[in-house]
This record gives sequence, structure tokens and C-alpha cells, in this order.
Amino acid sequence: MNNKTSALAARALTLGAQNAGRFYRLGWVSLQSDESISVGLVDSALVLRDFEAKKFVWSAFNRMTTEFLAPHDPSASRRVYSPHLTFHPPEWLHLTEQKGSASKRVPFEAIAPIELAVRQQGIVPWVRFTSKPLSKITPTPVNGKRETIEIQADLQMSVRISVDFVPPGDSTVDPDLGHSEWFDHGDYRVRVALSETPAQAAALGWIHQN
Repeated sequence: MNNKTSALAARALTLGAQNAGRFYRLGWVSLQSDESISVGLVDSALVLRDFEAKKFVWSAFNRMTTEFLAPHDPSASRRVYSPHLTFHPPEWLHLTEQKGSASKRVPFEAIAPIELAVRQQGIVPWVRFTSKPLSKITPTPVNGKRETIEIQADLQMSVRISVDFVPPGDSTVDPDLGHSEWFDHGDYRVRVALSETPAQAAALGWIHQN
């Protein structure tokens, strides 16, 4: 561990939505002291079975963006509990689920050289989590010790959480992503965005090999 990385301060960001003065906690971003970055969804989510236990090298030659939406046939998917994606620099990425305090599972992992990808293509889309409709989520008090990123949302709508890697100093606004905020963490800069989307079952997507 180099001196720059060891000096990083950890940050915890709470992602949520406001409606009529009530706060609906949807997910979180953890910027860790070892330069790792995690993004999690509070709720369980659907993931396609075809991508369980995938291991591969994700590089300039075999990467593409895929977005998982709620499938028309739920039997083709399985549910992951409290899913979170973590990038461990310089190039390790994995999806973890936690079902109960002692039960963890890694259905997806890959080698992913993010620094190289950012240099080659600029903005690198990473995570797309979608909540279930706010009407099906119990409002919670805001934790005053955490930074909060939030939007105003209709109770009948779901909320899309988008997290992308962007070049140093980049503050490009993508209107399709809704409200955006940017965070520098070690050698990496991420854009975190929240937007309303039509109601659907909780789902997740991430960069992966087709």
C-alpha cells in the first residue's frame, strides 16, 4: 500500500429519495481507505442466472455495457440479497450478496483495469441499480453522520442509481441520468446520479463481457 492510498479518508454516502418530507433510503456508496469503491442496493434485486459465477478479463477488447432490467419471465432470473458491487484497485471487480449476517456469496467477479478504460474512452459506465417503487419501501430517518445524495420522487416511481467512472476533473452532466454529484477518491473520480424511472421490480446492471 502506498502512502497516498493509506492516507485516504473513508466516506459513506447514503442514496435516497424524498417525498412529502419522508426519506426513502435506497442504497449507498462506500469510498474506502484502501481506494476501493462499493455501491450497494438496500433492497434485494433480480439478476440473470446466465451471469452467475462469471470470471473473465475485462479489457479494451472485450467489454461492453449491458443493463439488466426486470425480466418479463422472473423464472429466468434469481434474486440476490442486499447486492453490492465493489471495485478493488487496480483491477478487481466483484458482485457480492449478503443473506443474513454470516452468509456471503460472490456470484460475479472479473479483472477490470478501470484506469486504462478511462484513459481510452473517457466516461466508463459502471453500475445501474433500480429500486422498487417508493410506495413499497418503508421510509427511514436520515442518518445525520452520513452524506446524503437524494432526489424528490413520486411514490409510484422507481429510482435509478447510476455510478460511472469519469476522467480527473470531469463534471460532464448527462441529462438522462438526473441529479449528479462527483467524488474524487485516490486515482479515481466517480459520478453518482439519481433519477426517477417507471415503476419496476428492483434490478441491477453493471459492465460485463457479453
